[in-house]
Amino acid sequence: MTQKVDTAVVLAAGKGKRLDVFETPKPLLKIGGKSLIVHTLDNLKKAGIKNVFIVIRKGDFVQKRELIDYPLNIEFIEQTSGRRGMLDSMLSLEGKIDKPFYVTVSDLILSHNPYKMFVDCGVAGSADTGALVCFDSRQNKESGANTKVLARDGVIREISSRLPSYNALDLGIYYFSPKAHKSICALAKKDKTISSVPQFFVVYSQKEKIRSVEYSGDAWFDVNIPKTFIRAELYLGEENSAESGESKKERTSLKNLPKTVLLHNKKETVTDITVKRNILERLDEYEVIPSESYNSPHHIIVDESIDSFLGKPILDKLLSLGYKVYKHTVKAGENAKSINSYVKLSEEILNKGIDKKSTIISIGGGSVKDMGGFLASTLYRGIGFISIPTTILSQADAAIALKQGVNGGDGKNLIGSWYAPLKIIVDPATILKLDERWVSDGLAECIKQGFAYDKKLYNLLKGYKGDMKDLDFLESVLKLAIEDKVRTIEEDLHEDKIALVNQYGHEFGHAVEHLSGYAYGHGESVAIGMRVSAELSYILGICDRGVVDAHIELLEKYNLPHQVPKVISPEDILNSLKYNKKYYSGEPRFVLVDKIGSVWRDKTYYTVNCRDEFIKQAVEASYN
Repeated sequence: MTQKVDTAVVLAAGKGKRLDVFETPKPLLKIGGKSLIVHTLDNLKKAGIKNVFIVIRKGDFVQKRELIDYPLNIEFIEQTSGRRGMLDSMLSLEGKIDKPFYVTVSDLILSHNPYKMFVDCGVAGSADTGALVCFDSRQNKESGANTKVLARDGVIREISSRLPSYNALDLGIYYFSPKAHKSICALAKKDKTISSVPQFFVVYSQKEKIRSVEYSGDAWFDVNIPKTFIRAELYLGEENSAESGESKKERTSLKNLPKTVLLHNKKETVTDITVKRNILERLDEYEVIPSESYNSPHHIIVDESIDSFLGKPILDKLLSLGYKVYKHTVKAGENAKSINSYVKLSEEILNKGIDKKSTIISIGGGSVKDMGGFLASTLYRGIGFISIPTTILSQADAAIALKQGVNGGDGKNLIGSWYAPLKIIVDPATILKLDERWVSDGLAECIKQGFAYDKKLYNLLKGYKGDMKDLDFLESVLKLAIEDKVRTIEEDLHEDKIALVNQYGHEFGHAVEHLSGYAYGHGESVAIGMRVSAELSYILGICDRGVVDAHIELLEKYNLPHQVPKVISPEDILNSLKYNKKYYSGEPRFVLVDKIGSVWRDKTYYTVNCRDEFIKQAVEASYN
């Protein structure tokens, strides 16, 4: 007799480090506007599941908070050990379930609800075990999964990621009877060499049959790596577009709102930029905070990794001048600019006190600058902002901008503002504390200015033969790069014409950065992006081969990569480019050099539309 299944276990202890730089738990990464785990829970709810056990990492309160209002009976189980993945999760459920249940990973995107498939083939409620498998080789190739299955006559014969011969892939959705659950727990405790559910199945299948349940959907994705994340996002986007296209309201007959009064607003701002070595050691000799703000409370936002040798000394110097200053530390990197960090810092600052003359002072890289600038632009609808960038990347590029912002749940810089700092203080001496790799990484943004805008800077970089960390050299390069960026954004504030030179190499660079799982730094990724862009310009007949060779020569000189990793395919990059803000009307657009120190332009247009076949050729040319 078939017993109805109303219980499920969702395995949600993954970290997702390869997919996201913000330390978001993988189940909470959003695809198609919903987190991965919500996609999973929605399918379970539609299949009639009432009770769900969600296995999470110990101390993971984020998922508990995110799912507190989800309309199912949810119980969270904290996994005490994670060395054996799904097996440890199953052990943590011992004694909690006494009826048949489904087990599913939480990182799947599926075109069809899978649980009806278990019922239709007679497995759910009657067999001991069953595993959902896909026999469609086309779907499997796109899925990103790697657990192979050999199945015949509705039974799994072998399952492993190393099978030499197989005819299906395992999706990571299983059915267990109470008997099978007891068996898996007993075996896991008895034999410590069993480290995964597939290994358990190998042992279990020697005594019992494991039923194979065929996945009959149109597509499926195991979202474990960036390229599969992008494929899943594109799939859902196409599905949503098809649905919305059927119900779009005709808009051609809509009228403009009548204008009663026009408000004209023109606000000119000036930012002082200082580039001087060792100035931070003598900061108390200068008026950093405006004199009219002397009696106001001020707040330092500093990267915790540099607090001891930069944050605290700067705080002490300002306090010695009689200013009322508070210091707040943030984590390094993109974690500094999450929306949760913004809310936390806002509350801390407001509790300490601010007024309209207060100032936010950021000390750190680009992420700390973005957070400090966004805080300044939003608290009290705008207070003073001073930026002290401490990496080459931020000194030459990120800090020299009016763009401030924080990361949303779906990606970088989704929440932001245009806001001018009062002052930017660049001390090249801070670079000496960086590892040489990150000096090269930061110099990539300066090299970009040389390739795309300033032949004088290119010649300086090409002709220099000394130590990369020489302060005279770094100060000269930084001054030129900063002057270049200031000149372009003064002419083109919103960066949609000449200031697009600042984005040279970033179209391909952002794709490489994400698809590599952030194994490459931002500057390293842009370096690869510039090489691909130069190859594309040559293929399109915009530049000659000498420009490409000049790219390779200069990037190699400064120990920067210029070859696309071979694990990243042209198709992966094409998919990733669809997320670029310069992707319009079905084609990506690129800023391309026509000669060293100059980008292609046609009157007021500074980007080139490009067909997929040329992009593929450029990527393939950049493998070597």
